[in-house]
Amino acid sequence: MKYIDEFRDPELAKNTLAEISRTITQPWVIMEICGGQTHSIKRYGVDQLLPEKIELVHGPGCPVCVTPLEQIDKALAIASHPEVIFTSYGDMLRVPGSGKDLFSVRAAGGDVRVVYSPLDAVKIAQENPEKEVVFFAIGFETTAPANAMAIAHAKRMNLKNFSVLVSHVRVPPAMHAILGSPSNRVQGFLAAGPLRDAAERLGKRDFSAHYCGQSAALGRRSSAYALTVELASNALRHFEPLSAVRQ
Repeated sequence: MKYIDEFRDPELAKNTLAEISRTITQPWVIMEICGGQTHSIKRYGVDQLLPEKIELVHGPGCPVCVTPLEQIDKALAIASHPEVIFTSYGDMLRVPGSGKDLFSVRAAGGDVRVVYSPLDAVKIAQENPEKEVVFFAIGFETTAPANAMAIAHAKRMNLKNFSVLVSHVRVPPAMHAILGSPSNRVQGFLAAGPLRDAAERLGKRDFSAHYCGQSAALGRRSSAYALTVELASNALRHFEPLSAVRQ
């Protein structure tokens, strides 16, 4: 299969590791941002193959991992109402709240359904006009526009029984909080593909401003996004409260 086979080619991996070993001149502590990266690194033992001078540490992870406990408890309370159909991505169902998770709510009779897109939740609302359909809208900046479009779509359809429980988080404030910590050891970030490409084009100094500026520009270009989303300070799980607009 294209790209998959290439990434699992032992010879290519060996050559890449050799190149890293030749290039590195000092110890580095690098944090991966994405939970998917962490999963792949641990699954394939990449951290064990890298030179000793490179230390990988796990970062904010994924929006599932950093969703505040208070938001999980809100989701559990909403999903427990008999008049509600609560929709969510599957990986949120096992995330524990103060005393239980969404699987427990479903086992107790709550109508909790797994969806693969916010538009699936809109369709459920259309098919069940007698129920309030709530979509658990989690994710980093990249998923916010799709959720905003689902809200706009429901409005165009004049659906009165569709709503969202929003728990979006931004990456730059968490990065700044890590770098600003007195005990910080992180010297660099292993960003996801689009962010890494931007950093390579712009250089380290300009990357953060560009990234935040692109997020703002996205909001200005998308009328649905602008109408449905506003920034607010929040506390990520395992983090102190972060300012949403800190650059």
